[in-house]
Amino acid sequence: MKLSLLLLLPLTAFAYTEPPCQGCYFNNTPDAEAPCADYGRLRTDLVRWHRASEACLTELNVTQAPVSRTMFWNACPTVAGNHNGLRAYLRNTKDAPSDQIRQLYPNFFTNVPNETIEIGFQYGLRNVISATQDQIIDCTLSVDLCWDAVGVYFNLEEGEMQRACQVLHSLQIPALLQEQKSARERLCGMDTTEKCNNLHEQIMGQKQGACTEFSKGPSVEPRDECGAAATTSGVETTSGWMAGMGLLW
Repeated sequence: MKLSLLLLLPLTAFAYTEPPCQGCYFNNTPDAEAPCADYGRLRTDLVRWHRASEACLTELNVTQAPVSRTMFWNACPTVAGNHNGLRAYLRNTKDAPSDQIRQLYPNFFTNVPNETIEIGFQYGLRNVISATQDQIIDCTLSVDLCWDAVGVYFNLEEGEMQRACQVLHSLQIPALLQEQKSARERLCGMDTTEKCNNLHEQIMGQKQGACTEFSKGPSVEPRDECGAAATTSGVETTSGWMAGMGLLW
């Protein structure tokens, strides 16, 4: 007599969890910021969305940030900044945000071609710079010494380092917010996902019309606790959160 063996394999089902109440400010590295939600609007409703993680964004191939994530978080993990990371970013990155910061410091950088030793920057490192304590350094003799002086300057002048990082954050944070919207639109058209399960489940529960509605609408000031505001409809205004960062929406 043949015996049929029934193998019972354990099934692992995805269990949806509610998004955190704490709102995301996107003003610190993703690993350093506490678990948080991206507050935004869908149609007329204020929604507390799950934040698309870095792994989720990578799976979806969503990247809209003007500054490389690695460079950005190394230079300005917070608005306070990191002088070594900021120096490395300014030295090694040829992009519009880098030039925007460089033009703030005419003692170090210039847009006059014959007065700079760098090629490819709108504002290049000067041939000769005026460093801290009225020190004059000839960069044609030692580029490294000049960049060391730039790092020392930002280390000593914390207000100036914060001013530089304020520029980067004002450019980067709107893009990080838009990435969240783009991720939601992309997930709306997907049947399955490996890295975005909670957000995907939440979107499927909200889906009514075109997927583009998930990437539109204003961002909303983050909340720090769950409440009626995050579950009811109505028009809400954005206060000093983005205005303080100099962000326009």
